Amino acid sequence: MRARILALAAVAALLAGSAVFAAAPADAGSYGHGRRVIVRISPSETSIAQVNELENTMTVEKVPGLDGTYLVSPRDGADPSAVAEDTEAAQGVVYAEPDGEASLPEVSADRIYRWSGSDPTDVDTQYASALLDLSGAHAIATGAGEIVAVIDSGVELLPAAHPDLASSLLPGKDFVDGDLVPNDEANNLDDDGNGLVDEGAGHGTHVAGIVHQVAPDAKILPIRVLDSDGNGSESDVAQAMLWAQSQGADVVNLSLGQTGSSSMIKDATEELRRDGVVVVAAAGNAGKNETELPASLRCVLGVAGTGATDAVSSFSTLGSWVDVGAPAENVVSTFPFFESGYASWSGTSMASPFVAGQAALLLSRERWLSVGDVMTYIKGTTVPYSVFASDAGRGRIAPAASLVALAAHARPSAWSTNVDGKCFDN
Repeated sequence: MRARILALAAVAALLAGSAVFAAAPADAGSYGHGRRVIVRISPSETSIAQVNELENTMTVEKVPGLDGTYLVSPRDGADPSAVAEDTEAAQGVVYAEPDGEASLPEVSADRIYRWSGSDPTDVDTQYASALLDLSGAHAIATGAGEIVAVIDSGVELLPAAHPDLASSLLPGKDFVDGDLVPNDEANNLDDDGNGLVDEGAGHGTHVAGIVHQVAPDAKILPIRVLDSDGNGSESDVAQAMLWAQSQGADVVNLSLGQTGSSSMIKDATEELRRDGVVVVAAAGNAGKNETELPASLRCVLGVAGTGATDAVSSFSTLGSWVDVGAPAENVVSTFPFFESGYASWSGTSMASPFVAGQAALLLSRERWLSVGDVMTYIKGTTVPYSVFASDAGRGRIAPAASLVALAAHARPSAWSTNVDGKCFDN
């Protein structure tokens, strides 16, 4: 049964103080991921002290929520990849991997989709609202009682929370600064040396606003794992997922990703699935078939991007692991750096929160839904793409239709497994 831990402190109380939790050592690189290695052991076969002695490493921290998982750092400045390879061969080590980098799909130096200012009235009149029949969906459910964690660059909190999000925000956490104020901020620096300044700032606020558009009565749990350039570590993403679970999140949105593999993120995803937490992730903006994590993982809803004509966006990453599509082109939502408080942005990061909001609507209507059930209703009620697209999932989401289908079925029946085919065994 999903934990239902409701945070009672107000956002004002959150902003009044900034209690600090354990941060990575200063010599561990940006976020500490530059020199860290993720190690998971079998406690019955070894201990982290034995591993550290054998591999000349030191423990940075024990990962809460994942038994036997630690972050370690080489003592002698050794290459993390080499240390991970040696460590993984040690007795009792389940896996060891360098702490990789996670980033926003919209902010890569070679393909960047920048925001532009918009008028607040554009939110209700934009194509996405009519295409998804949000008014029809809201006549059935509004997301009341659900918590959606937005794991991103934070949400506008200082000097005050964004006025259109303030009543929906729960106290969150900042894994970048190591405090409890996950403010979405710009520092006017090119931290990653790619020639772009603050290209990720505002991203989390924009994503949170889309969740709010779809599920206006759901609570939003802001968690910052990415800096203003849109970069962070896979260990912070995984720990943020686990922290969101501990705070009673029902849905987790990840408008970020990485290529390659990550055992730690896979483990975190499985922990959330067991607890009934729905995970939604952006497919990426590579414009080709490329495996993106966490969107490609089992039991994660991987979301491609679409436009006003229901055609798959040219920039959207495709793959057999993509589940559905959602609006991703010129989406208007909350934004911190314009007087209007709104901006238009394009990318699959914008598509993912539409699906996360839909999941919150379904769960607010029927609390018994499992992760597989939610995936089934979302995937089983899609609208076909206007132009055929292989490896783009089943079609564009239809929130109102999914709620109507939920009302008509006591539980998904014969159509469930062949619609889902991915996560229906929980």
